[in-house]
Amino acid sequence: MFLGIITLCLTIIVLFFTFFSLRGTILDIRFPAQNPWPLFWYLELALILVPLNLISFLGLDNVQAIFVKDESVILSVNLWTLSSLLILSITLAFLMQLLGLKLDVIRIPKEFSNSLIKKLNIFSLSLTLFGIMLLLAFYNLGYKHAFLSALIEGKSLLHVRLFNKYFSKVPSQLASLLPLIGYLLAATSGYLSRIKFTKGLIYFLVALIFLSADGGKAPIV
Repeated sequence: MFLGIITLCLTIIVLFFTFFSLRGTILDIRFPAQNPWPLFWYLELALILVPLNLISFLGLDNVQAIFVKDESVILSVNLWTLSSLLILSITLAFLMQLLGLKLDVIRIPKEFSNSLIKKLNIFSLSLTLFGIMLLLAFYNLGYKHAFLSALIEGKSLLHVRLFNKYFSKVPSQLASLLPLIGYLLAATSGYLSRIKFTKGLIYFLVALIFLSADGGKAPIV
């Protein structure tokens, strides 16, 4: 518990310095609706810091995914990790200021904003409906959404992925349309998030569903 409290305090300090050092740069998270890209940076930080704190509070014996059982290494690993993240954040802030990569809140001009919004909404909705129709058609041909099947039915992700590739009746050329729709929808969701963040987020999550259909990790990244 004591180690967990120390790690949590150090994590708060790192996040505090990260937030203030990146203010005014393109990784400034204060305006997520106009500048959503910092969300990905802080998501990466969360993927590192959350497990770090969980292990510190729970201990190695209660975390089955970690096979190192030497409790004495936790503190040193935590210190090295947090120090590296702090140095990385400060270095990023320095380089962004040096290169002039400052926060620029993009505003859509009023004279064409309505037509642009309409086109983006129609395009995104069309992509979504087309992707859903493809998934339903693929399902009738024996294709299953690899990620959702593994999550809901408890099947092996690799098993579902190989089944879709070698035993379903969906041609590989048609199956490749789903990632393409996901890429396009992810791009339009970024623009829509500048107009309305909630709608952009919804389309981004739909894009993730299409991108994770084949069970590969690389398309999502």
